[in-house]
Amino acid sequence: IPLEDAWTHTLYQKHLQSGANLGQRMHNAFATAFARNCRKAVIIGSDCLQLQTQHLLMAFEQLDNADVVIGPATDGGYYLLGMKQLYAPMFENKPWSNSNLLAETLQTIQQLGLRYFMLPALSDVDTWEDWLRCGGTEL
Repeated sequence: IPLEDAWTHTLYQKHLQSGANLGQRMHNAFATAFARNCRKAVIIGSDCLQLQTQHLLMAFEQLDNADVVIGPATDGGYYLLGMKQLYAPMFENKPWSNSNLLAETLQTIQQLGLRYFMLPALSDVDTWEDWLRCGGTEL
């Protein structure tokens, strides 16, 4: 990981992702945050051009009352996930990169008896058409 880039190491902590699949990598990211005594943690996808600072601020604010915050993606997944503690079942046996991910995640939240808040739905970028629809420009 380059120490000196746009995300200077004096202001930001950087960590390599670890895990065999997306669920394990997300689980490990939350586990790392909570092991460092964070009271709230939010992870985001890097493929959501519509994501704004206001979405992040709202996610952290809503974690005052909700156990989980989800930013649903229009393709059936999600662009943001926030928690106040690690809920491991959220990352087990999920259809990663599938249109059923959000529905199955919500089912797990309900099974765990957790309170959740949904942010506005945004589009992420999986195809060239998504890129253009989200405001990307032609090359």
